[in-house]
Amino acid sequence: MRSRALLVTFDAWKTLITPREAPAMQYTRLAREHGVNVKEHEVAEGFAKAFRDVYKKYPNYGKNEGLTPEEWWTKIIHDTFSPISLPPALPPALLSHFATRRAYILHTSIPFLLKSLKANNQYDHTVIGLISNSDFRVISVLRSLGVAIKSYPPMKIEDELDGENGTIDFVTLSYDVGVEKPQQRIFEAAFEEAKRKTSGGEGHEWVKVHIGDDMEKDVLAAQGAGWAGVLWDGEAKPGVLLDMILRK
Repeated sequence: MRSRALLVTFDAWKTLITPREAPAMQYTRLAREHGVNVKEHEVAEGFAKAFRDVYKKYPNYGKNEGLTPEEWWTKIIHDTFSPISLPPALPPALLSHFATRRAYILHTSIPFLLKSLKANNQYDHTVIGLISNSDFRVISVLRSLGVAIKSYPPMKIEDELDGENGTIDFVTLSYDVGVEKPQQRIFEAAFEEAKRKTSGGEGHEWVKVHIGDDMEKDVLAAQGAGWAGVLWDGEAKPGVLLDMILRK
């Protein structure tokens, strides 16, 4: 009899993590701390335009144009406040702030879900992953929130100890794969990584489930890749969500 393996992946933004405050509010507060007097609504409008324009010119965080994520976000920061000339310390301060728990909170259900999924006895193997349309800075955010990342090959993170709020076995990012959800290739890349996390990965009978807050990019995209997709707005009780996952 083939062994049964469960692969559960989570979206990051508004699934695992959400901003502590509106990003524009956080931008405005840090700007004022550095002597830049701006209004929050101006920052919100400037950020929306900057993100749209920079992403159009340099898609996928500028990887194909040779930009690092830090350089890409720095462009957005400068364009957000344009035409104001920013003090040199402000962009690094914003980059640092948004790479840690100072800017985000972990959804309260996540520790229970991560630990309960690992402890389930319905499958011979359980692998938990992250599939996100983001760059690798999301890893530092999760780690600062007490979620361990077992491996992320581009950064050579291996065998990190379990985190106080749970553990994710691997991370698949659009920055690395070169395509974003809802394209199926990012799900295929995640599955290949999951198989590497188990002995005899090709021989298992796999159940694959992706959880996210976006119907098109998470649920329908997962279903198109042959997975089960679970739409989670953060409201369902964690025990109910766990039962939904394990019934797939």
